[in-house]
Order: sequence, then structure tokens, then C-alpha cells
Amino acid sequence: VASRAVEANSGVVDKYIGDAVMALWGAPGDDEQQAFNACRAALEIVRAVTDSGVVDDRGEPLGIRIGISSGLAVVGNIGSPRRLNYTAIGDTVNLASRLEGVNKLFKTDILISESTKAMIGDAFATREIGEIAVFGRTGGVRIFELLDGPSGSGKASWVTLYEEALEAYRGRRFGAALERLTQVLGERPSDAAARWLQAECTRLAASPPDETWDGVITLGTK
Repeated sequence: VASRAVEANSGVVDKYIGDAVMALWGAPGDDEQQAFNACRAALEIVRAVTDSGVVDDRGEPLGIRIGISSGLAVVGNIGSPRRLNYTAIGDTVNLASRLEGVNKLFKTDILISESTKAMIGDAFATREIGEIAVFGRTGGVRIFELLDGPSGSGKASWVTLYEEALEAYRGRRFGAALERLTQVLGERPSDAAARWLQAECTRLAASPPDETWDGVITLGTK
């Protein structure tokens, strides 16, 4: 399912890693729509898995996690004279892998980097999750949840409320953030990202951070 979606949207399946599929866009041929095509493929994969009705050994629907990052990478035949493999390596690739893992925390399906978001603009519906310092990186990067829904002016009310809460959180207005998050959870009680931010705002409201606090969420594991 994943391979078909990748190839149907101008991507290249690089390799299979256990139960994972690594794919890339923009190489070996140029693709001016690489970020758009990657995002469209990701949404098609999630839809296909959902529609398949596949369940795990507990009877729960099969979940999927996808991370997408855009930027420079070393792409080509990499290895040694004894064994070469056409692949991509570098910080952009590592970030995509980390974002796949961050989905575990926020119970999201698809997370994209701010560079990918900049390339797709408003072509797809998104929700900014926050600024994250993923495992292995010291600086923060804004990450976005890719949503299967209308973009632009069609933004869902819960998305607007969450992003308003995020801005209040960054501005140290934790009470205001909690008010917005309560509204989000009224619409989406199982929204793990809202519940996580709610817990953070509650903690920080009770024990305000010092002047060095910058709102970046630091993750200590992959």
C-alpha cells in the first residue's frame, strides 16, 4: 500500500526497514512539487491503511506513523567498493525519522517539518504542534500535523483554538492557553497533543519558568 502511494506520487521507495518504508522525492530526478507529492502520498497511505480494516492482535485498528522533512541531503550510491546502496543521508533524513517517532507522543499520523510546511503553503490542512527539539538535536524546529481535510479558510475550529493556545503558551499566558485547550478537548476529547500541552501549561502555571524558558519542547528519546 505504501509503495504504491509513493510511486503514484513521483516518489522513490529507497528501502524497507523492518515494518518501515523509507522513501524520497526530488532524486534521482528533479521534482519542483516534491513536498506536495510527499504529503499527498502520506495522506493516501493513511487513508488506505484505515480503509483496509486491518487490525492488530488485540483487535485494534492498525496504526501508522509518518515523518516528512525537506531540505538538503547527500543522495547517491553510498557505501564501499564491495557494497553500494542508492540512498539519502544527512540531517534532513534524520529529522524525518525523528518526526516519525514523535507521532508516538502526540498520537498523530503524519508530522512534517517547518521546511516542508513552507514548501506546501496552504495546499493541505495542517495544525502546528509546537517547536520541538527532537532527540539528537539541540535547536528547536516547528512541526506541523498534516491533516486530511480542507485547507486555507476551511480550517477547523479546533485547529484554530489549539494554535491560539500554542501562541498563548509561547507568550507565557498559561491561563489563556488552558482556556483554549479546554475548548479543543470539548470538541476532540481524545486529542493527545492538546492533552499534552494542557499538562505542560498546568505545570508551568503552578511553577512559572525563568527568563531562559523559550517554549521549546525537548524530547529525550527517539
